[in-house]
Amino acid sequence: MSFQDSIFSTKSFTGMFRVLTLFSLFFIFPQLAQATHIVGGEMGYKYLGDNRFKIFLYVYRDCETGLEGFDDPAYIGMYDGNRQFIKQYNINFVEADTLSAVVLDECYEIPQPVCVERTLYSFDITASNDPVGGKYIFVYQRCCRNEGVQNIYEPLETGAAYSIELTKLAIEKGNSTPNFKAWPPTFICLDEQIDFDHS
Repeated sequence: MSFQDSIFSTKSFTGMFRVLTLFSLFFIFPQLAQATHIVGGEMGYKYLGDNRFKIFLYVYRDCETGLEGFDDPAYIGMYDGNRQFIKQYNINFVEADTLSAVVLDECYEIPQPVCVERTLYSFDITASNDPVGGKYIFVYQRCCRNEGVQNIYEPLETGAAYSIELTKLAIEKGNSTPNFKAWPPTFICLDEQIDFDHS
């Protein structure tokens, strides 16, 4: 099964296109080689001028217990608004940043070492003023989650998907997707309230 055939094989994928940035949407994706490291991710775009946009994908991995590194290359599919395949981008891995453990409360007792790495994949496109179906859709899928996840059934068999829509209106207005100001805490305390600025 090719990348463009498999990308829309899941019925639940319709709902994913309604989300600007997906941080946690999971499903079984057995046709890719098994990895056990995905912690999260996000996609977005930045307007560069003259109908040019930078499409970016951040991927977060468990670098303590994960068995594989980042994809090299990462395969990102581009579709029109009618879900017709346009192009596949093969984006090479450049470098990774190890994120500092963010601790917001003294109640934390970390049971084991925790390591989270982040990498960035990006590429530039020139968008049409009138894309077919009124938008472009960019998608990245990968298996699997890291084994330490306790609130997902069979995390070693569960993948992640990240997508972004670049609409005709966003192209006309020269918009960029918003950026989160801060990385969320790596740890939270059981039964304790947490206040986190998501702006």
